[in-house]
Amino acid sequence: LLKPLITAGMRSVAKNPLSRFVVLNHEDAEWISQNFRADTAKVITIPGTGVDLNRFFPPVSKPELPFKVAYVGRMLKDKGIVELIEAVKLLRQKNVDLQLILAGAPDPSNPASITLKQLQDWQKDGYCNFVGHIYEIEEMYRQIHLLALPSYREGLGMTIIEAAASEVPSIASDVPGCRSAVIDGETGLLVPAKNPQALADAIEKLIVDPELREKMGRRARKMVEETFAVELATRLIIEQYNHILGS
Repeated sequence: LLKPLITAGMRSVAKNPLSRFVVLNHEDAEWISQNFRADTAKVITIPGTGVDLNRFFPPVSKPELPFKVAYVGRMLKDKGIVELIEAVKLLRQKNVDLQLILAGAPDPSNPASITLKQLQDWQKDGYCNFVGHIYEIEEMYRQIHLLALPSYREGLGMTIIEAAASEVPSIASDVPGCRSAVIDGETGLLVPAKNPQALADAIEKLIVDPELREKMGRRARKMVEETFAVELATRLIIEQYNHILGS
């Protein structure tokens, strides 16, 4: 019922010569241009809030075994956590040695939240190590081998970017937001969403090929330096404000 009213309102906003729409990926930019009839020059894509390269940097030495895969974020079903657990189960059936770390907290206000009891049960059964919210997350990135974000959709997978700055490659869903943060085959791997088997296969591929994984990590760091550094994001926003104020 509200959609037509909101769409009409946003189309009216788009007609204002001083209006700008700021999005985090090119697919959202195209959607706004098509649905709100906004001039493409008014839709600005920025690389999130950017990443502080002095805070997120590669480790001095390689992470210790066992192989560690981490998910960082809210404990929500639509982040693909259930599929991630299923992928771990599939790998355990093949006697693949790995540890899944879940860093973040449930969100009781969200209907998609995974309960604390479920997380504790998974940990009790040995499928994950639930560590809750971590304040110095940059330290954890330097202790893992791989980041996983099998989300159903993102604005921009900032945990992927933070991990990449630490030379950690990622496996993510081939969906908007994640596609903007992973160069498939170069800085990580993209897999179909809601597909535990594809997720398990991708994790195993990077476990058994450390040379490929390390190469992806180095390329990921370079990608962040060129595209996602905080200075770049800040400059883009300031340029837009200056342009509007000078109009």
